[in-house]
Amino acid sequence: MKKKRKSKMINILGFLASVFFAIFVLMEFRQDYWAVAGAGIVMLIQAYFLVNKIEEEIYEKHVRDMEDMDEKLQQVNDKIDEKCEKIDQMQKAVYVATKKGTEVLETKVDDIANRLQKAE
Repeated sequence: MKKKRKSKMINILGFLASVFFAIFVLMEFRQDYWAVAGAGIVMLIQAYFLVNKIEEEIYEKHVRDMEDMDEKLQQVNDKIDEKCEKIDQMQKAVYVATKKGTEVLETKVDDIANRLQKAE
């Protein structure tokens, strides 16, 4: 982290130095168009390096944020999977209980039907 910070500071200082250099050249060598153009080009190159570094940091932050979001999403998906498994187990338990209850009721209804037939 410190290395990146130092790199960014170097780019900022380089850009500021190129701006001061361009101002100095404009003030001292107004008539020398090549010197003014050279100072402008140096300033533009430094500006490119600075913007590139800032863009790189923004992209790295975006990647870190996306990785964090992916990790959180994975945790949520794991919790959802756990809940779905519990629901599935409960459904199976309800089905088994209902089936056994239905079997018990069928046997009782059959017994009652047999008793009614015998009683007639």
